Amino acid sequence: MSVLMRLKLTVEGEPLKTGHAHFWRVIRELDKAGPWSVNDVFDRSRDAWQSSVEDFIRRLVKAGLAEKAGVRGGLHVHRLKARPAKTPILRRDGHPTSGGLGVAQMWAAIRALKAVDYRELMVAATTEDVSVSANSAKAYLQRLDAAGYLRVIDPGNPGVPRRYALKRTMNTGPEAPRIMRTKLVWDPNRGAIMGETVAEEDRP
Repeated sequence: MSVLMRLKLTVEGEPLKTGHAHFWRVIRELDKAGPWSVNDVFDRSRDAWQSSVEDFIRRLVKAGLAEKAGVRGGLHVHRLKARPAKTPILRRDGHPTSGGLGVAQMWAAIRALKAVDYRELMVAATTEDVSVSANSAKAYLQRLDAAGYLRVIDPGNPGVPRRYALKRTMNTGPEAPRIMRTKLVWDPNRGAIMGETVAEEDRP
């Protein structure tokens, strides 16, 4: 028989100071004051590998969004050439990728529409370049609802899907909330998570 567990890894709402979105916020803030290094970004992150910061900065350079600006204290420093508000979604070679754009488009549609069901969200979030499936739209709405972002406008019935609206207090900004898959080691003898917890985005 399987055992179901609900594990609370951090305080709800506490900033997760790692990942590309966090690195990008830090870099944009640092760049206002002048050149910055990998260490500057890493020092303002938590539970992140320095190699992850280095990889993200390499992607920015290859994409033409950042450039080397000399050496400071024996470390290479960089400056931004462009400062888009949204986190750049880049492959390792610096080229933009459509990965994650479906989620971004769904979040934009949810913020714009007064109320929406999964079929309406699928249509509103689909473009010529990125297609959002009915299953992806349904799953995203369900996960946002479970996380407290949405309120149910109409519970629906067989043949009529449930309709949701974004809570005014949960319209947190233009960056889409992302659904994460977490890999961890749980030791029931200690009742504790052991070692590093790794989370990756579960993209539709």
